[in-house]
Amino acid sequence: MFEQAEFTEAGEGLADEGVVYIPPSCRETPGCRVHVALHGCQQSRTRVGGTFIEDTGYAELADTNRLIILFPQIASSVVNPQGCWDWWGYTGLDYLGKGAPQISALWKMVERLAEPPAEEAPAEAAPVQE
Repeated sequence: MFEQAEFTEAGEGLADEGVVYIPPSCRETPGCRVHVALHGCQQSRTRVGGTFIEDTGYAELADTNRLIILFPQIASSVVNPQGCWDWWGYTGLDYLGKGAPQISALWKMVERLAEPPAEEAPAEAAPVQE
């Protein structure tokens, strides 16, 4: 689970949290590809729990094909009661272009996953006892 707020601005329709599955092989060895799995209307974690994420078979495919699976989540709202990705313009007129709010947020998430892992800080040496 990860916070989606850092990838979006208010009013873009994303839920508070998204999910990413990183297979052990991708944690150990860099070079995995990323697949973005967009849930359908009424299929967010809020509505169906882990069903879409756990029962679609993405994890098994990820494990055997060195894929990271990103499961971003959309929230239901007054303008989007079914919790759909924007295919009709509820986030604005540019809802399908590269600069569209949800498309932009997805791209930022993928870019973050493409970053090399942060190096661990070296442990400080313990003082020598005399």
